[in-house]
Amino acid sequence: VIDGIVTAFAPAGAVAWKAEVDATGGRTAEDGSGTVAGTKDGSVVGFDHAGVEGFRAKLLDAAISGLAIGSSGLVACTSTRVEGVGPDGRMSLLASTTQHDEALVEVHPDGRAIAWSRGRAGDTSIIDLRSGRLDSRLPAVRFAFGPGEMRVGSLPDGKLRCWDGTHERWTVATAAAHVQTIQVAADGTEILAALGNGTLEVRAAKDGALLDSFPLHGDVYHATWTANRRRVVALGGRAGTASIAVWDRDKKAELWRKPFAIGHRLALDAGGERVAAAEATSGEVTVFDLDD
Repeated sequence: VIDGIVTAFAPAGAVAWKAEVDATGGRTAEDGSGTVAGTKDGSVVGFDHAGVEGFRAKLLDAAISGLAIGSSGLVACTSTRVEGVGPDGRMSLLASTTQHDEALVEVHPDGRAIAWSRGRAGDTSIIDLRSGRLDSRLPAVRFAFGPGEMRVGSLPDGKLRCWDGTHERWTVATAAAHVQTIQVAADGTEILAALGNGTLEVRAAKDGALLDSFPLHGDVYHATWTANRRRVVALGGRAGTASIAVWDRDKKAELWRKPFAIGHRLALDAGGERVAAAEATSGEVTVFDLDD
């Protein structure tokens, strides 16, 4: 979603379809059968695999910042509210606050729950999508689910904490005052954290021990890694000096770094051979070969 336009791409990179709906975000089904987008006026719009609009419903009175689909129905989030919509169309308030702030939404790998994180105060609500009810609240600013009950979040003072459910497993200090993004390996053994000082840290999930550290310099807009976690990719920098960089963990070395316009998102292909980066201003998507 760029500038309110939902765009789908074919595997070869060609645009499959576009829909101008003033969208704020979206989610595509695992099998590619359809896409749901939230809009600035609080509506939810559904599209089939060809981009044909199938439904549109006004759910909330503010811009939708996150969407998730669970067995109990749809969950839609704004900066101040999380509403559940059951199969019968009835809405129920799952969590709310009176203070407007940045709201981020993360979805559990198996779709069982979502995390609604707000601002830098450290307030994350975990909502069970199977029951449609609030499960727990954690003092996390940035948050990521691991497999099962594993949860990882950053605290307001920049420390990183891992929980089993609501039970604290460990807490460690990082090299910065705040954490930008967190990603947990699919097998739950390692954690990738992008720090506010432009450093990327890879930590062991069992005890938080630091395994690797790589310098990007400047703000990190997004960081990710290949499926085998041997290569780390990051996008970030400062105005006029933004770049995309790739590191090899086995060689403990930077493979390459290229100038790039201010961007906000990376996506790797399933084979870990290419990375796509989206520019924030032009909306263009550029694909790079990781071995370039």
